[in-house]
Amino acid sequence: MIIRSRYGLISLILAMLIGLTVFFGSMPTRAQSGGAEQAVAIAAAHPAFAPLLDSQPGWKGGAYFTHNAFAIWRVDFWDTSGESLGWAHVNLEKGLVYSWESYYRLSDAQKQIGQKAVADFIRGSAEVKTMLGDLDLDEIYIEYNPEWNVWFGWSYQQGTTIEFRVQFGDESRLSYTQPTLLGVSFPDVISYPEWLEGQKADAITVAFTSAEIAGKVRAHEGWRAEAVSTDEGVFVITFKAGDQVIGTVTVNLTERTIIESQMP
Repeated sequence: MIIRSRYGLISLILAMLIGLTVFFGSMPTRAQSGGAEQAVAIAAAHPAFAPLLDSQPGWKGGAYFTHNAFAIWRVDFWDTSGESLGWAHVNLEKGLVYSWESYYRLSDAQKQIGQKAVADFIRGSAEVKTMLGDLDLDEIYIEYNPEWNVWFGWSYQQGTTIEFRVQFGDESRLSYTQPTLLGVSFPDVISYPEWLEGQKADAITVAFTSAEIAGKVRAHEGWRAEAVSTDEGVFVITFKAGDQVIGTVTVNLTERTIIESQMP
């Protein structure tokens, strides 16, 4: 009994020591305790946030220690209405902001300055001129996406909508001296799968220009058509009713003609 009691006492002591180790191991170090204000201050001074917070009187910030392997603090900012202004990952010991997202909600005056800088850049861009030639770009509708930090411009030219994407490389999002053209695209241009489905539907329409083919197909309730592209502009259309094949038609969509029909 005495021996068992000793083992029981030893087990109890070990359990208490392990519990204390776990408890104190989870406690913040001196560098961690009280570090929230310091983490917020480091992030707030970063060029990605300083101009933004200056434009947001009454902004608030909060931070917590993540306990991850790299001693990172998570910092969040929000405005007086509770809308997020962004977040940052901060290391106190190094005084560094590792990563961030800042959400600028520009005032009308700030937006107008940015819009003018974007418009002037697009109009004077040699890259745009190489792509599109000489265009009258007097009218460009411009908007800013704060989450992407990208300016979008749209202009309607020769029956086509053109979209410009511009980003500035300045440290402050309220400075517009380092523009980069991210791309010129055409919103009206559909994807290849969408285009191909449209081509198939058009090929079926061409097949139905034959009254004989249309009559034989429509004589089957619940018919359906499957079109496969075999060559550029050439589609083979298989008409079915359930598992039964009604017939096949080969269409040249470029010439909008029926090349071959096998309709028993």
